[in-house]
Amino acid sequence: QGESLETGDILGKVGASGVASGSHLHFEVRYENNNYASTTNPVLWFSPLSDQNSTMTGTIAGRILDRFGKSVSETSITLQKLNTNGTVVKTYYLKTYAQDGINPHPALAENFALPDVPPGDYRLSFVVGTLYEVLFTLEPGMLGFINLQVN
Repeated sequence: QGESLETGDILGKVGASGVASGSHLHFEVRYENNNYASTTNPVLWFSPLSDQNSTMTGTIAGRILDRFGKSVSETSITLQKLNTNGTVVKTYYLKTYAQDGINPHPALAENFALPDVPPGDYRLSFVVGTLYEVLFTLEPGMLGFINLQVN
Protein backbone atom coordinates (compact mmCIF):
# COMPACT_ATOMS: atom_id res chain seq x y z
CA GLN A 1 0.00 0.00 0.00
CA GLY A 2 1.35 3.41 -0.99
CA GLU A 3 4.36 2.00 -2.83
CA SER A 4 5.65 3.60 -6.00
CA LEU A 5 6.41 1.49 -9.06
CA GLU A 6 8.83 1.94 -11.92
CA THR A 7 8.57 0.64 -15.47
CA GLY A 8 9.80 -2.95 -15.46
CA ASP A 9 8.97 -3.70 -11.80
CA ILE A 10 7.53 -7.20 -11.35
CA LEU A 11 4.00 -6.97 -9.98
CA GLY A 12 3.10 -10.64 -10.00
CA LYS A 13 3.52 -13.95 -11.73
CA VAL A 14 1.13 -16.18 -13.62
CA GLY A 15 0.27 -19.30 -11.66
CA ALA A 16 -2.39 -21.82 -10.82
CA SER A 17 -2.69 -21.37 -7.07
CA GLY A 18 -5.83 -20.66 -5.11
CA VAL A 19 -9.30 -21.72 -6.19
CA ALA A 20 -8.94 -20.83 -9.88
CA SER A 21 -8.63 -23.54 -12.50
CA GLY A 22 -5.81 -22.94 -14.95
CA SER A 23 -2.93 -20.50 -14.98
CA HIS A 24 -3.87 -16.84 -14.92
CA LEU A 25 -2.91 -13.53 -13.37
CA HIS A 26 -5.47 -11.80 -11.17
CA PHE A 27 -4.61 -8.11 -11.26
CA GLU A 28 -6.59 -5.30 -9.70
CA VAL A 29 -6.00 -1.73 -8.60
CA ARG A 30 -7.34 -0.72 -5.21
CA TYR A 31 -7.77 3.00 -4.65
CA GLU A 32 -7.17 4.47 -1.16
CA ASN A 33 -8.26 1.37 0.81
CA ASN A 34 -7.09 -2.24 0.62
CA ASN A 35 -10.49 -3.90 0.22
CA TYR A 36 -12.77 -5.18 -2.54
CA ALA A 37 -14.98 -2.09 -2.33
CA SER A 38 -11.98 0.02 -3.43
CA THR A 39 -11.10 -1.80 -6.67
CA THR A 40 -11.09 0.09 -9.98
CA ASN A 41 -10.59 -0.95 -13.60
CA PRO A 42 -6.81 -1.35 -13.98
CA VAL A 43 -6.79 -0.41 -17.69
CA LEU A 44 -7.50 3.19 -16.69
CA TRP A 45 -4.24 3.36 -14.73
CA PHE A 46 -1.91 2.31 -17.58
CA SER A 47 -0.32 4.51 -20.20
CA PRO A 48 -1.50 3.65 -23.72
CA LEU A 49 0.71 1.27 -25.70
CA SER A 50 2.33 1.92 -29.06
CA ASP A 51 1.18 -0.19 -32.01
CA GLN A 52 3.42 -2.06 -34.49
CA ASN A 53 4.09 1.25 -36.32
CA SER A 54 5.15 3.00 -33.08
CA THR A 55 1.93 5.04 -33.09
CA MET A 56 0.59 5.62 -29.60
CA THR A 57 -2.83 4.02 -29.03
CA GLY A 58 -5.56 5.55 -26.87
CA THR A 59 -8.16 4.48 -24.34
CA ILE A 60 -11.90 4.94 -24.64
CA ALA A 61 -14.02 5.12 -21.52
CA GLY A 62 -17.39 6.54 -20.74
CA ARG A 63 -20.53 6.76 -18.75
CA ILE A 64 -23.97 5.92 -20.09
CA LEU A 65 -26.78 6.95 -17.75
CA ASP A 66 -30.50 6.24 -17.90
CA ARG A 67 -33.08 9.04 -17.79
CA PHE A 68 -32.88 9.06 -13.98
CA GLY A 69 -29.10 9.55 -13.98
CA LYS A 70 -28.30 5.97 -12.96
CA SER A 71 -25.61 3.94 -14.78
CA VAL A 72 -27.06 1.47 -17.28
CA SER A 73 -25.98 -2.08 -16.47
CA GLU A 74 -24.60 -4.66 -18.91
CA THR A 75 -25.67 -2.73 -22.00
CA SER A 76 -24.06 -3.90 -25.26
CA ILE A 77 -21.92 -1.28 -27.01
CA THR A 78 -20.59 -1.42 -30.57
CA LEU A 79 -17.52 0.66 -31.35
CA GLN A 80 -16.56 1.01 -35.01
CA LYS A 81 -13.30 2.47 -36.31
CA LEU A 82 -13.99 4.43 -39.49
CA ASN A 83 -11.67 5.27 -42.37
CA THR A 84 -11.61 8.70 -44.01
CA ASN A 85 -14.69 7.98 -46.16
CA GLY A 86 -16.72 6.62 -43.22
CA THR A 87 -16.36 2.92 -44.04
CA VAL A 88 -16.03 0.61 -41.03
CA VAL A 89 -12.53 -0.90 -40.83
CA LYS A 90 -12.72 -2.56 -37.41
CA THR A 91 -15.47 -3.33 -34.90
CA TYR A 92 -15.18 -3.78 -31.13
CA TYR A 93 -17.93 -5.18 -28.91
CA LEU A 94 -18.11 -4.39 -25.21
CA LYS A 95 -20.64 -3.99 -22.40
CA THR A 96 -21.20 -1.50 -19.64
CA TYR A 97 -20.24 -2.76 -16.20
CA ALA A 98 -22.68 -4.79 -14.13
CA GLN A 99 -24.07 -2.51 -11.42
CA ASP A 100 -23.04 -4.69 -8.49
CA GLY A 101 -19.40 -5.31 -7.69
CA ILE A 102 -17.75 -3.14 -10.33
CA ASN A 103 -16.33 0.12 -9.04
CA PRO A 104 -15.65 3.02 -11.39
CA HIS A 105 -12.49 5.11 -11.36
CA PRO A 106 -12.90 7.71 -8.59
CA ALA A 107 -12.33 10.67 -10.93
CA LEU A 108 -14.19 9.34 -14.00
CA ALA A 109 -17.21 7.42 -12.66
CA GLU A 110 -17.16 5.42 -15.92
CA ASN A 111 -19.23 2.34 -16.66
CA PHE A 112 -17.23 1.08 -19.66
CA ALA A 113 -13.62 1.19 -20.84
CA LEU A 114 -11.52 -0.18 -23.70
CA PRO A 115 -7.72 0.25 -23.74
CA ASP A 116 -5.12 0.25 -26.52
CA VAL A 117 -7.40 1.42 -29.32
CA PRO A 118 -5.81 2.85 -32.49
CA PRO A 119 -6.29 6.61 -32.89
CA GLY A 120 -8.78 7.83 -35.47
CA ASP A 121 -12.46 8.38 -36.15
CA TYR A 122 -15.07 6.23 -34.42
CA ARG A 123 -18.79 5.59 -34.13
CA LEU A 124 -20.06 4.31 -30.78
CA SER A 125 -23.59 2.92 -30.73
CA PHE A 126 -25.89 1.21 -28.24
CA VAL A 127 -29.58 0.63 -27.64
CA VAL A 128 -31.42 1.72 -24.50
CA GLY A 129 -35.02 1.77 -25.72
CA THR A 130 -33.82 3.37 -28.97
CA LEU A 131 -30.58 3.46 -30.95
CA TYR A 132 -27.99 6.03 -29.85
CA GLU A 133 -24.89 6.87 -31.92
CA VAL A 134 -21.93 9.13 -31.20
CA LEU A 135 -19.17 10.08 -33.65
CA PHE A 136 -15.80 11.15 -32.24
CA THR A 137 -12.07 11.24 -32.91
CA LEU A 138 -9.59 9.52 -30.59
CA GLU A 139 -6.18 11.21 -30.49
CA PRO A 140 -2.95 9.21 -29.97
CA GLY A 141 -2.04 8.72 -26.31
CA MET A 142 -5.30 10.21 -25.07
CA LEU A 143 -8.31 9.08 -23.07
CA GLY A 144 -11.48 9.60 -25.08
CA PHE A 145 -14.37 9.98 -22.64
CA ILE A 146 -18.01 9.62 -23.72
CA ASN A 147 -20.63 10.94 -21.29
CA LEU A 148 -24.27 10.35 -22.27
CA GLN A 149 -27.62 10.39 -20.55
CA VAL A 150 -30.43 8.75 -22.51
CA ASN A 151 -34.05 9.91 -22.60
